[in-house]
Amino acid sequence: MAVVTFTEADYTRFRAMLRFFVQQADADEQQGHVDQPAVYPDDNGEFCKHYDVQPDLFMYPGNLNYGVHLSLRGKFGTSASTYMNIWDTWIVIEPVFTGEGKDRRVTALRTGLKADAGFATTEELPSPDELTFTLDQLDLNGAMEQLPNEHVKQMLDLDWQLLRLHLQHKIERRKEEQLNEADRF
Repeated sequence: MAVVTFTEADYTRFRAMLRFFVQQADADEQQGHVDQPAVYPDDNGEFCKHYDVQPDLFMYPGNLNYGVHLSLRGKFGTSASTYMNIWDTWIVIEPVFTGEGKDRRVTALRTGLKADAGFATTEELPSPDELTFTLDQLDLNGAMEQLPNEHVKQMLDLDWQLLRLHLQHKIERRKEEQLNEADRF
């Protein structure tokens, strides 16, 4: 797999994507429901039209493309229902909510592999603490003209590393399945 080098424009767009996601997750919490459509990508482009965002907000070099899930099966505001993922993977960015009722807000974002991603627990993965960034660390409330900070860059770089690991694992699993299939004959 080729090495990907992200540009300042990629990091700036990634920061804008994180900001959009947090603002929408918070808005959904405050209004007590999720606007529709709630999932990107969608077949008809309504998600981007409704939220006034461009599809390239979710697309990065190296096939690092994100899907957005603001609700799942009528639920929202949990890591199982409100998250972003790299398309066709178990790599997710999940909000960390704190507070109750009208005070409930996203205070951090956690990136990583879902527990059921099929990876051996012995594989070296960053710890949950290394994968969690507070909104202050990411400076998502700062002026959009200002360049993304090191935490934003680290988060996108971590997702790229996780994608490479995921694809490597997928190839190894396919090889093993093919060998097992060949042994049956």
